[in-house]
Amino acid sequence: MNNGFKILVVDDDTAMQSLLSFRLESLGYQVQSCDSAEQAKQMLETDFNHDLVISDVMLPGMSGTDLLKLIKQEHSDVQVIIMTAYPSLKLGVDAIKSGAFDFICKPFDIEQLLKLVKNALENQALKKENLVLRQSLQRPTGVSDLIGQSPRMKEVRQAIRQSSSSRATVLITGASGTGKEVVARTIHKNSPVHQGLFVDVNCGAIPENLVESELFGYEKGAFTGALKQTKGKFEQAQNGTIFLDELGELPLQAQVKLLRVLQEKEITRLGGGETIKLNVRVIAATNRNLQDAIREGRFREDLYYRIALFLIDLPKLEDRGKDIVLLAEHFLEKYTTLESVPPKTLDDSAKNFLVKTPWPGNVRQLENSMYRTVLMQEDKTVLTDKDIQMLPVANQSVGGNTRQMFDGEILPIHVLEAQAIREALIITRGNVKEASSKLELSRVTLYRKMKEYNLDKFGSEE
Repeated sequence: MNNGFKILVVDDDTAMQSLLSFRLESLGYQVQSCDSAEQAKQMLETDFNHDLVISDVMLPGMSGTDLLKLIKQEHSDVQVIIMTAYPSLKLGVDAIKSGAFDFICKPFDIEQLLKLVKNALENQALKKENLVLRQSLQRPTGVSDLIGQSPRMKEVRQAIRQSSSSRATVLITGASGTGKEVVARTIHKNSPVHQGLFVDVNCGAIPENLVESELFGYEKGAFTGALKQTKGKFEQAQNGTIFLDELGELPLQAQVKLLRVLQEKEITRLGGGETIKLNVRVIAATNRNLQDAIREGRFREDLYYRIALFLIDLPKLEDRGKDIVLLAEHFLEKYTTLESVPPKTLDDSAKNFLVKTPWPGNVRQLENSMYRTVLMQEDKTVLTDKDIQMLPVANQSVGGNTRQMFDGEILPIHVLEAQAIREALIITRGNVKEASSKLELSRVTLYRKMKEYNLDKFGSEE
């Protein structure tokens, strides 16, 4: 199964060349070897088509580290494993900073090296497939959440391709933090209305008495404070896409009016008589189970079937297996570049930790953890499981000490509620959407209670 991979071995020790070539070829790899970096450089300048280079760091003339830099300049997708002696361990670390996949110290167990080879080639194959997928989606926004090879993510990408080419309404479901807005923007970017605006509407943050004016606009004098004609979100999205996030939070009266808009493809501003024809692509999202909401009478069944012509269900991060490692590596690359710190790689313990860790906040939580890790482990280049910086859990204070709610006394419910909201806002660093999800409150309710307890979005008293 390894017949497609081509490996170049660079070592001036002919015995090592022979050993590596024999073992690699026995596994089905196609192997070439040379005894100097200069010979490898000549291949780079002529007909270089290798997937992986295994090079000693100490070579006559040009060093393996210099060869690594040349390879990365000309063929950035080629993986490189550096072999180094124990006294030159620092050279191996420097090689990773320069772009090597990994290094191994001589003398080494040949099985250990073969495992590194397998991992390096699998990593390269996944990156190549992701590149093809990105190109096939015509430069989608938020590519990070589309990374992954799990069966569920392959289904998601297929659904994006199918829905992007049409103007049909799309309903995106999934837990908070799974990337619903990313998928919505990707569909818009690749749709027939991609040159129009993408208008994002947070349905859960609109007070019930303002839903109609917010969505459909109003005329001057329509109500107290309506000082001028104002376009609603649908009209702003004309010839583009409107994204109705948290659709399940819309009150029933607003659902009736939304259904009519979807059926008639026209709106009338509040307080006006003019009918405005719409050319708008509608995409909606929810982290609620709308089927349960229909049974409970909180969501209209006819609206559900009108809006879910395409249904895309996003998996939780815990259901995506090794995609977690690919995403973590993507975020490490993103934030090391942003913060101008040395590149970082994950060792096996870190990868195992990430895969086995529950991620209730899904991709958003993983991204935040990787960013924190970059900031807290600025000088480290190889990260272990101990280096991963997790956000504090909800029953901890920011400092990490368990907060005693009662401490010998009974507190009024409103005090405990205010404390819970304050903690949620602090832990989510001002992300009201995530805080409301964790607290199992609608965002409308959370905003109301924040106002009641005089809290800003970061949990501080205003």
